[in-house]
Amino acid sequence: MEEFFTDLHVHYERRGFQGYGDFSVVGDYFAEGGGQAITAALHITFDKPTLEIYIRHFLSEERKVADEVPILLEEAISELESFIRTKPEILMWSKSLNEVLEIYQGGCKTSLAYIKKLSIAHHFELMHKVATNK
Repeated sequence: MEEFFTDLHVHYERRGFQGYGDFSVVGDYFAEGGGQAITAALHITFDKPTLEIYIRHFLSEERKVADEVPILLEEAISELESFIRTKPEILMWSKSLNEVLEIYQGGCKTSLAYIKKLSIAHHFELMHKVATNK
């Protein structure tokens, strides 16, 4: 699923700011733990020629009961890999997505938290790319 994410970076760049729109700060409430996952959801941002930033969601298959996280991750990353095949230029500047694909091709031995960390790092890379490519 692909959705519009932001174009605020364009408006703020006109005022002399760069990189605005990296909504990686999520507030001051944090809770450790949680239950066993029934779905893995990955989120990747990407730009379009219109200068807008879009977000794409990659989900594991729908389940009614919890499953092992590595299985869920493999399914979600497989969807991400299919998306990247349609936009291979992303791999020229996103070290984070290159690492996600290396993990996937190596058998997906990681945690959901680490993949989410790489998704956030990718977003920072995207904002840097957008701010520096004129």
